[in-house]
Amino acid sequence: MLAAEHRLVAQAVREALEHHEVHVDVLRWREPVPAVALSTQLTGAHAGVGLFVGQPTLGLPLIEALWLFDQTRLPWVVMTSHDLGPLGGALVQHGAALVVHGTVPLEELVEMLGQVGAGAGDPEQRLALLDQWQSQSPALRLLVAQMRLLSPRERQVLSLLHQGLDVASIAGLIGVERGTVRSQVKGLLRKLDVRSQREAVLTLEALQRAGQAVGAVRVDRAGAGDPRSDAEGHRSGRHG
Repeated sequence: MLAAEHRLVAQAVREALEHHEVHVDVLRWREPVPAVALSTQLTGAHAGVGLFVGQPTLGLPLIEALWLFDQTRLPWVVMTSHDLGPLGGALVQHGAALVVHGTVPLEELVEMLGQVGAGAGDPEQRLALLDQWQSQSPALRLLVAQMRLLSPRERQVLSLLHQGLDVASIAGLIGVERGTVRSQVKGLLRKLDVRSQREAVLTLEALQRAGQAVGAVRVDRAGAGDPRSDAEGHRSGRHG
């Protein structure tokens, strides 16, 4: 099972793997796909392992990847172009069995997929990544856990709110009634434990800033900060 952040990447990886006689089913998942639709794609696929290709940075990209792993319940090999640092631990905690760099030779990748599909992995890497993730601030890990509760549609609505769209504009863009969008906004506010759309947007921005502080190569515990406190600073009016 293959999931990539970009369709052209998915097509290229699929062709390369099938050239090595590896059967690949490409998963449609980036658009707001409900769990039932994802389950339908998985039915009959007989996938024993998943390959995720992308850069799940801290923010909605990471949350989308975690949701995918939770829904599929497959062991995943994550292939990324950068060292994810502690974010790799979040992925491992929710279904990633192995994290590899995008420059890994194709023959080695095929071998790794076979090993993970057979139940093997890299225990040392897993423990190291989990330890890095657990070393991050409790507030950051709590915020990621709350974001994971959002449905695909709620994540889309939050992203559009972040872009500055109002409820009416969002309804017209995604083709639903305004009341449906309002219901989804209420749901995401409850799950994020905030009181307004502005607070929800600030919470997402705080998570994104925390991702920049955490960094992709080193764990900077002092620099990671407290995203929840950052968001509270906005809410209290310190940022206007």
